[in-house]
Amino acid sequence: MHTTSIVVLAFDPSLINFVVEYKLVCDFASDLERYEFEIYSSVNGSWKVLAEISFSEIKLFPRTGVHVNSIIYWSSF
Repeated sequence: MHTTSIVVLAFDPSLINFVVEYKLVCDFASDLERYEFEIYSSVNGSWKVLAEISFSEIKLFPRTGVHVNSIIYWSSF
């Protein structure tokens, strides 16, 4: 597991929604030695731990996260 958090900025501008909202998705090492994720919402102004846990043996590369069509991708090895 890595010791540096991996953060991705998620922003979907909308022509019909005039409220600007962005989200930050951050991974962290769980007690289970896997990745857990938390998300920050600019609308709520708070962090929330997501229910999803990655039990994969892969490792995520820092600074490689990309947000495309409401899905976040990380390079891994």
